[in-house]
Amino acid sequence: MQTIYDLAFFALPGEGLVMAALLGTSPRKVRGALVRRWTCLAFGDEKAILREACRLAALLEEGKLTYKPKPHIAAESLIGLVRKKMECPASTGTAYDSANKPRICGFCIRVQRDAMRAWQAQDPQRAQLYLSHGPVERQPYEHVVLEKRFPATMDGYLSWLECLTPETFMEKFPMVEGGGEH
Repeated sequence: MQTIYDLAFFALPGEGLVMAALLGTSPRKVRGALVRRWTCLAFGDEKAILREACRLAALLEEGKLTYKPKPHIAAESLIGLVRKKMECPASTGTAYDSANKPRICGFCIRVQRDAMRAWQAQDPQRAQLYLSHGPVERQPYEHVVLEKRFPATMDGYLSWLECLTPETFMEKFPMVEGGGEH
């Protein structure tokens, strides 16, 4: 059971949007506090954001999701709320107008370490560009990954875009932080 405590929207340079949520699992506590963390739910064009809104609406209908600000919201109303909030996104690097003041603090790429050789064979220039940024090996995930975080600046964003690939071995997302984590 997931709980959304707040939603935030950000405009990426160009035409992109980011939908982020302050998510938590209702029964889970760490040191007596409910665990809540800002997470990027979707990024891309308006279609990608609305596709994620439809997925959230389906989870709401199935009883697997609670929208805390309006606990009895209907699925169609949630999609309407997302459409309304999409109209006034905060720009990258500035805080969204919310009690928790979330903001995009950077951009992250995680590549499964075992997939690096395949990526170097498929697209050697892009793989080498990613490796030239000096990704760090991390292990607290399902697979060992090479992780690189780019700053929330225009240069960081452009470097992040240069390294992106649609392959499944790459996890890519904007990082969002704000108040209300615990």
